[in-house]
Amino acid sequence: LRIAFMDSNIIHASKETDKIFLFYDVGSPYSWLALEVLIRYRDLWRVKLILVPCLIAGVFKATRNHPPGMLPAKGTQLMADIQRNSSFYQVPVRTPLNSFLTKDFNTLPAMKLLTAVSLTQDSRSEALISLTRSLYRGIWGGECGPDALIADPNFLENRCAAAGLSSSTARDLLEASTSAKVKERLTANTESAVKLGAYGVPFIEVHSSELRKDESKNIKDGEMVFFGSDRFEQMAFFLGKQWKGPIPNHVSIQARL
Repeated sequence: LRIAFMDSNIIHASKETDKIFLFYDVGSPYSWLALEVLIRYRDLWRVKLILVPCLIAGVFKATRNHPPGMLPAKGTQLMADIQRNSSFYQVPVRTPLNSFLTKDFNTLPAMKLLTAVSLTQDSRSEALISLTRSLYRGIWGGECGPDALIADPNFLENRCAAAGLSSSTARDLLEASTSAKVKERLTANTESAVKLGAYGVPFIEVHSSELRKDESKNIKDGEMVFFGSDRFEQMAFFLGKQWKGPIPNHVSIQARL
């Protein structure tokens, strides 16, 4: 094994600057929406964006929640809502894979792979962001076709290559992803999300370097949590930053309703 794990635990990083922790699972298209918006705003807001891979299945189990697609009332509106959000946020979410909502739609190997990257490089690294985006494009963006099997090592190697990783690095990361250390960290990340109040993903923890404990505003030690991909105005308000819409470099978005 040629991968060396880092000792630092980014979840317990110091609070010298504003930070946004994104807890996510690539099985969630809404987490992709959140990721892309946060990438657009990290420089504008001058925040450190820290990705925290976790298991949505573990969060659901711990909170006795259920995937929205498994609930008939939500399931009938799910894809329409995703497509509407895709257009609004300008993120190319496509029709889900044929394996969606079956046992073959297993994100565990992918999340272990991402956890291995976070342990060997840094949860703030561009490599982790690039691989996360590559996986989203393969799972939700249609890059690998409708029959892609997301737990297949060949699929994961393809996504590593699309993220710019060499074949040798991809093999080393895949080997590292099976280690006990990776399993422990992924479990710890999931438990951390639940302890913070997550009942699904995306789940976002924001650290403000300017704020102190303020019980009247539900703020503890300059920290606040948000669920979902539609709370960015509130994050901006909390951080004292400006929200310029889902695509800050565009003057406006033309309504199509």
